Amino acid sequence: FSTDRLMFNVPKIDPVLKNKDEVLVIRLKKESKKTIAIASKYLKEHTLYSGTLNGNKYTVFTDGSGAHRAFLTDNTIFQKYDSSKTVDSNGNIWLINENELIQENNKQTFPRLHTYNAFWFGLKAAFPNVELIY
Repeated sequence: FSTDRLMFNVPKIDPVLKNKDEVLVIRLKKESKKTIAIASKYLKEHTLYSGTLNGNKYTVFTDGSGAHRAFLTDNTIFQKYDSSKTVDSNGNIWLINENELIQENNKQTFPRLHTYNAFWFGLKAAFPNVELIY
């Protein structure tokens, strides 16, 4: 981890990020072959990030430690966030737990998306058409 040099051969190096920069990977394997990678450095600066994958709107929440949680969030727009709760554009408070977002008042829920962290070089080698957000 102390160097960006690789111990493995890869078909092609993509210099957009450093080889060992960490990315958050979002895939909906059953719905689409598309893969999205979001640079962890970008998410640390944008602790609330919203996007769309295969028509599914999602939001990624990144806490102060750099941990990411992604949830399917329909058309809800979140404006404020701390590590245990978030507030949407209508002023509703949502509680964040490991498996879902729960609206405090009416108990509406949004499910958590399965995501994983990867090094940029490995993800790009496995998924050459990955969409990168950085």
